[in-house]
Amino acid sequence: MFDRVNVPVLGVIENMSYFDCGNCNTRHRIFGEGGAKRLSERFGIDVLAELPLSPEQYGGTLEASPQNTDVSQAVDNVIRALGKANLEGIKRPEVGYDAESVRLYWREEDLRIEVPNKILRLDCRCAACVDEYTGEKRLEPDSIPDDIHAEDVQTIGNYAVAITWSDGHSSGFFSYKQLQELAGVAT
Repeated sequence: MFDRVNVPVLGVIENMSYFDCGNCNTRHRIFGEGGAKRLSERFGIDVLAELPLSPEQYGGTLEASPQNTDVSQAVDNVIRALGKANLEGIKRPEVGYDAESVRLYWREEDLRIEVPNKILRLDCRCAACVDEYTGEKRLEPDSIPDDIHAEDVQTIGNYAVAITWSDGHSSGFFSYKQLQELAGVAT
């Protein structure tokens, strides 16, 4: 959605991430653990904050204050991410693809990466290919033809590309970080 309206994504803030019980002094993650981390890995963006479930834990306000350390830290992280985005600007790569691979080139950094099509298709992390809750692969490697190729590649914001594959699959996208890792480039 943000890409369509040209709003850059700075990172993930996980709301209602946990509840600190005053009776047993234990942190409970009643909606599960690792949701922000999974989004971060999937989109190649930073986790900026995890905020507690109960408004009483942060005084019923989202104002930063010394007593409200979770929100204060979130505000600090958002300000840093905004400053970093302003300094770096949006760096979208030039994209190329053919029957063999998908290629990206960041002119400002003179960084070129190339990932073979089948390797890239097999690393799709969309909900159809990977169970969102367990991380278990759903995609059967034998179901991907050896001649798989991209029919269209579009950039998504400043963090990923969306690919329409020759096997009809188009729900996956690939973060620049994921592509660099598959290409063997240190991130």
